[in-house]
This record gives sequence, C-alpha cells and structure tokens, in this order.
Amino acid sequence: KLRFGIDMFGTWPIQFRSGVSGAELFSSGVRLDVSRPLALPRQLRLVPGLGFAIELSRVRPELSGPDARPASAYFAVDPTIRTVLGVERSLGRWSLRAIVGVDFETRPVHYVVTRQATTEVVRTPWRERPFAAIVLAARL
Repeated sequence: KLRFGIDMFGTWPIQFRSGVSGAELFSSGVRLDVSRPLALPRQLRLVPGLGFAIELSRVRPELSGPDARPASAYFAVDPTIRTVLGVERSLGRWSLRAIVGVDFETRPVHYVVTRQATTEVVRTPWRERPFAAIVLAARL
C-alpha cells in the first residue's frame, strides 16, 4: 500500500551575519509526502518516500553601523522536494522509524538585506540539504 502524509513544521529563529549586515530568519511550512513500505525480516519495513514542501520564511534584516536605518521584514517562499529512505519497526498502532534523506531546493535562495542603494546577500543556503531523523508515528 502507498502511504500519504502531511507534516507541518517550524524552526527556531536563526541569525545570520555578513559584514555589518545580518538577518534573523524564522521558517515554517507544510510538507506532503508519499511512501511505499516494503517488508523486511523481524517485523521491520524499508520505507522509501518522496515529498514536496512549501516553506515560508520571515526574514528580518538587522543593520549595524553609523548609517544603519530600520529595514522592513519580508517573506520568502521556498518550494522543496524531499527524498527519504527509512527503516521502520511496527509497535501496534504506533511505529518507530529511522530516516535519512535529502531536501532539494527547486530554485536558488538568497536572503538579502538592502543597505542604502546596495543589496547584500547575508545567506545562501545549500540547494541540497542532507538530514537524519527518528520519527514516532500513529496509524489513524
């Protein structure tokens, strides 16, 4: 059987600095995914999956120095594709899964701060972001 899932996620505020400019970034979003469990010995399952996420990031510029002026916060929208491979153990209605995967940004993302007439990039995240996680899930 195919499995379908929906995740809502958020991050703690993260601060970035480049020279005299910086930004605070707070991200949240929603992810839709599909996976196909495959039976392994000892009540284990191999769970490959694919997902798509929309991440909305609030970027709050922070400027310092004698010519610093307040800068307006803005929102950046980042679509992401996720590939996952997991090993799962069933515990009745519950399951415990160890996963590894990669998130792929579908387009380059740059978080910028505008200072006077110039624009300064304070962060450019990797387009490929590897991750690992332990997931506890309940069957509905």
